[in-house]
Amino acid sequence: MTQTAIKQESKDVTNTMINEESKEVYISDILQAIQGIPKQHWLNLLKIIQAFQSSTNNEQEIISQATISTEKEIDKVEKINRNQAILDLLNRWEKEGDVKEQTETLNYLLEVLD
Repeated sequence: MTQTAIKQESKDVTNTMINEESKEVYISDILQAIQGIPKQHWLNLLKIIQAFQSSTNNEQEIISQATISTEKEIDKVEKINRNQAILDLLNRWEKEGDVKEQTETLNYLLEVLD
């Protein structure tokens, strides 16, 4: 490796380190890194990229499923809370109301809910 090539490689590593620190990666950085890889290793590089791409897709799917599951749990808890509120109301009516009013209310609810 010539001195110029060594200096260029050192510069490339420094640029990459700077980009890692700033958390910014540009396509030009990726292309520059690929250009430094010998052609006989490109197939392996492609396989690595495809494996990485597959793992990130799986990660996104897992996050999506977790979000859906969480939303379902929230809906379930909300339904339980609503049902409990209805039960509490019915219990209060049973203790406080008169029999005629309760019978009318029950008949109305049975009619509407059927």
